[in-house]
Formats: sequence, C-alpha cells, structure tokens
Amino acid sequence: SGAGGGATCELLGGQVLAGHCYVDITVGSATQPQSVAACAALTPTGEAHLLVLETPEEQERVFDAFVVQFQNVSDAWLGLTCSAEAHPDTADCFCKDCSAAELLQKQAAWSSPDGASPNFGWVNGNPNAADRCVALAYNPMEGITTRWGWVERPCDKAEVIPIQPNRHTYRTICELE
Repeated sequence: SGAGGGATCELLGGQVLAGHCYVDITVGSATQPQSVAACAALTPTGEAHLLVLETPEEQERVFDAFVVQFQNVSDAWLGLTCSAEAHPDTADCFCKDCSAAELLQKQAAWSSPDGASPNFGWVNGNPNAADRCVALAYNPMEGITTRWGWVERPCDKAEVIPIQPNRHTYRTICELE
C-alpha cells in the first residue's frame, strides 16, 4: 500500500487515509467516463483510478473526509460498473421488486477495475434500473433509513433528478495505489 507515495499524494493535494491516497479533483459535475479519464490523467503513469470502496470502514473514512461537507448537494462516482463486455444484457445488472437472493445475484455482476465485486454499500433495492455506473449518493426520500449508499446511475449524465426536485451532481474522487 504505497498510498501513491505519501509525497506524491501530498503534492496532488490528496489525503492518505489508512494507507490509501485519495484526491478530490472535482471542478464541476462530470459524467462517469469524464471522471475516469480525469483520474487516469492525474499521474504520468496513470495509476490513479476512480474511487473503489472495499469495506464499510473505508467508505466511512472517505465519506467523512470528502463527502459530508457536500451533503445533500453532491454524490461521488465510484469505480464500480456493470461491464457491457461481461454483461451485454443490462438485465444481468439490475432487477425491480425481486427477491433478496435475486438482488444479491444482480449486485454480484458489478465490479471494480481490479475485478473486485464489493456489495456492502448498495441501498434501497439498488441496482434497480438499466444503468451501468454507480454513485455514492444521498437519498432524501421519506421512510428511507439509509440516507447515503450506492445507487446505479446513467454513466453519461453529469447530473440526474431521480426524484423531483432533488438534483444530483457528481464529485470526482480518485484513489492512487
């Protein structure tokens, strides 16, 4: 866990948290592919990638450091996708009103660039739409106990309004190995 080399992380304006280097390069809201490209361009060797949350503890650290001050304002793209190559049929990636077992099967179709398939952060029946990207998102709906969690989103949108009038934009947080 080189954390992008502590000095490199600091030069990039990042924070080292539990051996990982995180750099928030948000300028404005971006699509998921724009965020992926921006992270790859962060270092000359391209070892930075979009945020990958592997444990609830890591999610909590990143949330506290980068997201909480933007609560209700901005979600953050994650490096978790349902690959069109691995799953040409989007039906492999989501289900609506399905059993818990079916939902777990759909969640397992999502993976990070390194092939890991963490699934601890999904909330409120997600993934439940035919999208291929994931955001750590705020869910302001009545009756929802988990306010922040993973939701699938359209990769090519820099903002969405899933439930009127709640507009969601996206932060770009990169992780260096």
